[in-house]
Amino acid sequence: MPRLLKLLLLLLPILGLLAVALDTPYHVLGGGELFGVSRTAERPPFTWSGFWSGRFQADFEAWLEQQLSLKAAMVRTDNTLNWRLFHDISAHTGIPIVVGKENTLFEMNYINNHNGVSELKGDPPPRSPYSVAEQTRLVARAARAFRALDIDFMVLFYPVKTAIWSHRVDPSYVLPGGPERADEGYRELLAGLRAAKVPVVDGAAEFSKLFAQDPAWPLYNRGGTHWTDLGACQVAKLAVGKLRLANPRKSKLRCRRGREHLASGGDTDLAQLINVWDYSDFLDPIPSVSARLSKPLPGGPRTALIVGTSYSQHLAHELTEAGVFRHVYRLPYYRHDRAPEIDWSRAASRQVVIFEQWEWSYFTANITEFVEDLALNDPRFASALQAAGSTRKR
Repeated sequence: MPRLLKLLLLLLPILGLLAVALDTPYHVLGGGELFGVSRTAERPPFTWSGFWSGRFQADFEAWLEQQLSLKAAMVRTDNTLNWRLFHDISAHTGIPIVVGKENTLFEMNYINNHNGVSELKGDPPPRSPYSVAEQTRLVARAARAFRALDIDFMVLFYPVKTAIWSHRVDPSYVLPGGPERADEGYRELLAGLRAAKVPVVDGAAEFSKLFAQDPAWPLYNRGGTHWTDLGACQVAKLAVGKLRLANPRKSKLRCRRGREHLASGGDTDLAQLINVWDYSDFLDPIPSVSARLSKPLPGGPRTALIVGTSYSQHLAHELTEAGVFRHVYRLPYYRHDRAPEIDWSRAASRQVVIFEQWEWSYFTANITEFVEDLALNDPRFASALQAAGSTRKR
């Protein structure tokens, strides 16, 4: 081998490290942020006390690590190699992502839900601290209070991807008896709500029916968490049927299937979070959808409040496009500490209220904390809620 070539090969790693070091403050060589990664550390000011105690060095290292030039390229290259060579997802996300059969991505909290151990694992959003019986009583009282205020109300459960596509979950992630236990708990919660005359939309049952009729039905994208717009529209049909006040003429929602396109945007959220160079392995062709009512609602579209999760975005889109809702005030992942930022007069003046969550065997803290805070901040609802409790006792 020529001596010059040997010298160049020897110097190449050093030159590469030097280029990264020089480019780190400027980021000229490489761009492109990593998905799901936020920069939190700030450059620490130099002080002699911090230097001698070692605190400055630790803080500087944390800041430098997130500023490192070409970091995004290095992470994507490492993740891509792990995927291509070992069929392994190595991305470090807030909620671990695992790959199942047919290159289907699942978040670990949904697998825990399918196994009936979400509350034991401390998965977000957390379980309400009340017992299931107390949760049901509180939601049932809220339902009677909304009814007394002439507000359409329903509890809408969206289907868990791991339950509908359980055949794609790697068997090593399934606990013996777990899915059966989770399903039993969910059925018990539904039965309790229905016994208390709470309007319920069982999106899980609807998806199970659609999947049984046609396993290829585009309910989800392999690389996404959420239901597709077409899938959400099917559950929105059931929601329209629960509008006792807004829909007295029993107008029906129609979901017209449109042209297929490769999944993009929110339908690829998990595929983006694994931060590989090419995530086309996790994309399905999914159809667009056009939602329309068979006849307009008397008085026109309604204002709505949806308290729930990120799934409600698809649901709100379909119902707004169809002319069911005029404006939707969405409160995803509500907790007590959000109370000061909420426009309570706006939240309390909605004509339709939907509590939305996944097919759990219990209510999340998002729901019960919202009911408590609405009672604290809206006198009309507080009075109706108190009356609903008194009426139930007689």
